[in-house]
Amino acid sequence: MVASNGIKLKKRVMGLPVDRKINIKHGLNQIYNRRRCEEGRMQIRKTKGDERLVRSRRRDCAQSIDHNIKGLKEIEKNIEKMMYQIQNGTPNQEQVVVIVRAFRRMLAVQKDPPVEILNKIINAGVLPYLVMYLHQNNPVLVFESSWVLTNIASTCRDHDVVKAGAVPYLIELR
Repeated sequence: MVASNGIKLKKRVMGLPVDRKINIKHGLNQIYNRRRCEEGRMQIRKTKGDERLVRSRRRDCAQSIDHNIKGLKEIEKNIEKMMYQIQNGTPNQEQVVVIVRAFRRMLAVQKDPPVEILNKIINAGVLPYLVMYLHQNNPVLVFESSWVLTNIASTCRDHDVVKAGAVPYLIELR
């Protein structure tokens, strides 16, 4: 704004220069308020989306656990039988994949695998076989055995995975 004598005047709102008004009352700054409101809405949307995702995962997990509890209890009872098939039998790769997948499912039931099941699996002597399966040409078998090993390594029994010699082979899988 220019005065009649040619001096440039600062724009005034409510009797205050604009820059001073912004510093004094943030409520009058529309850009700031709009940005803050949009960020608040975005945060609410993200939170609701995260909550929806968690509810969906819980529902899916609960359904799959309900359907598989009976099978998991049977598998838990048959750990020795499965190890016998691996050690003494000559199972083909499809049978081995089914057995290793059963071990993985037992360990992936909850966020933390049940300690009793974990100890039974490790004490049954499955770790050397899982490490051996990491060199196989069957990608499904390698995937399942590495998943079992990483599930075990994520517990307090990580030293067993290291002692079994799995770490170099797991690094190679990258």
